[in-house]
Amino acid sequence: MFKQIRTLLDENTGMFSKEVEIDETYIGGKRRGDNQGRPAEGSHKVPVIGIAERKGKVSVKAVANVKRSTVMPLIAKNVERKTIIYTDEYAVYNTLEDNGFGHVRCNHADGQYVVGNAYTNTIEGFWSLVKRGIGGVIMLLVRSIFSHI
Repeated sequence: MFKQIRTLLDENTGMFSKEVEIDETYIGGKRRGDNQGRPAEGSHKVPVIGIAERKGKVSVKAVANVKRSTVMPLIAKNVERKTIIYTDEYAVYNTLEDNGFGHVRCNHADGQYVVGNAYTNTIEGFWSLVKRGIGGVIMLLVRSIFSHI
């Protein structure tokens, strides 16, 4: 019985091969004095890479950092070559085409979020759901703990 449960819960999603969006985010609460933007090394926030197949599966992985040396091997391991990858303007993704992937980017810094079929709304929406879900769970726990005092 346990073997069947483990099989059903297997997280091996296989390689991504259709149109794919890749983005990084940081999970962790906002502390007093936190600035907007990418947290510095040693921050309390956990960097997470997400790969979302349009109209398909999503895979996320907590990583030590979001440097090219960390991100590119993760992409190579999970996304088939020649797959079209949509990203934001983060420089880590500059070598995707050199590594055999199609690459289209949206320049969020210039207010560019959708240009034809180039967007990262799928993975950005996923991050929104994750972060709001975490916030809701934390608030639920805090309320239940403090309601007994």
